[in-house]
Amino acid sequence: MMVSASTAKFYNARPNGLQRFGAPRDGGARKHRGTDFSHSTRPGTPVPALLGGKVTGTRKPGPGHGFGFQVTTRVVFAGRTWDVSYAHGSRASAFKVGDTVKQGDVISAEGETGATVGPCMHLEVFDVAAGKFVDPMKLVKNVLNGSGGGGSPAVLDHGAAAVPKATRALEWRWTGVQRMLKARHGFTGTIDGKPAVGSIAAFQRFMNAGGFAKRAPRLKRNLVVDGAWGRNEVRAMQQWLTERWSYTGGVDGVPGPGTKAAFGRAEKGNAEAFAAVV
Repeated sequence: MMVSASTAKFYNARPNGLQRFGAPRDGGARKHRGTDFSHSTRPGTPVPALLGGKVTGTRKPGPGHGFGFQVTTRVVFAGRTWDVSYAHGSRASAFKVGDTVKQGDVISAEGETGATVGPCMHLEVFDVAAGKFVDPMKLVKNVLNGSGGGGSPAVLDHGAAAVPKATRALEWRWTGVQRMLKARHGFTGTIDGKPAVGSIAAFQRFMNAGGFAKRAPRLKRNLVVDGAWGRNEVRAMQQWLTERWSYTGGVDGVPGPGTKAAFGRAEKGNAEAFAAVV
């Protein structure tokens, strides 16, 4: 796999000391889920796309959004699907949702928008199948080494057995739910029935706004709106399905057949109610 010259130059630079993946945040309450790249003390350094793919979401600075100008692409590399996000841009990306991006295209520019201590580009990588954020530098290393032509690289291979039970819900069809999230809860991505970071974050906002997360047993609090999926998201979902879609099973964070059947009813109902949303 050949790597574009601009991509190689940008990502071969050692990330600066702003924050790396897994670094403690908020006194250790949470961890940094990306890696910061910074090439200048001034905003504006062009950011080339690490990999080619399709733009699935864009966001701009605003209350409750600490990533400033952000653009997310869905890419396929080494036999797996990834959501790659570029944040803190100095300006909005020239690419819009639905656009195709090639590796090396200038997708953003290092900036200071959102919550950051200096000009940088915050890179995040979300493994769609595993339902979790992974260290971006592992993907960067494999891209720069041209390791995407064969099977999945060992450093990124989670394997089917490693996929948590909670993420089974991400394999279900979400088209109708995405339409509802787009109409009411700030989802700006593509309605494709496949939930990724943008869909999950909007769903988390929905669960909080409706009070389902706080009413869910063994949760009793709002979800963190971070686009990551786990058992708490399933618990909130099950509470919603119990109250609105005749789910009679346990609120246990495990998406079994009963949860799937009730979600299917919710999916159909929302698809009909929000059919005009595209």
